[in-house]
Amino acid sequence: MMPKSIRIVAWTLLGLFLVGAFIDKERVWYTIEAALAPYEVVIEGQEVSGLGWGMHVENAQLYLYGMHTSTIESLSIRPWILHNSVTLSHLTIPEDLKMVEGLGIDEAHITHIVWNPTVAHIDAVGSFGSLQGVIDLKERTVNLSIDPSKLMLQNRTIMPFIKRTKEGYSYDGRF
Repeated sequence: MMPKSIRIVAWTLLGLFLVGAFIDKERVWYTIEAALAPYEVVIEGQEVSGLGWGMHVENAQLYLYGMHTSTIESLSIRPWILHNSVTLSHLTIPEDLKMVEGLGIDEAHITHIVWNPTVAHIDAVGSFGSLQGVIDLKERTVNLSIDPSKLMLQNRTIMPFIKRTKEGYSYDGRF
């Protein structure tokens, strides 16, 4: 017979698993949208589906301050107990945004680990080149190492914000 403490932990984990697996993913998505609304971030036109513990979003239109800024073809959110991840595929920027013409993201991975709750890691590849970095949520900083493509190097609007270092290019900012 199992000790009482092990049974309590086992039943708690089973309960968490069942809640995560059977929760209404669309309702969770709309809660995320409501949390973004005060920051004037609106996501429209998406199709939301559940993936067991995670969710998958397709064809989302992203608006910042009322302006259409990008289209996300695919977004997968996987909330695990110790390691959470978001995978974004094919983010395109409208052609009417001349400052970033032709730039987009083919694939990006954002990961968050529970034992370091104030830090998220990002890796992305796209027509801009590639980047790896850290987002510190407590200090509200972003530190990115960028390997820019020729298209990105020719962009006179974005390149002044990116520093050239001995290792390549980097971006350090606050939010």
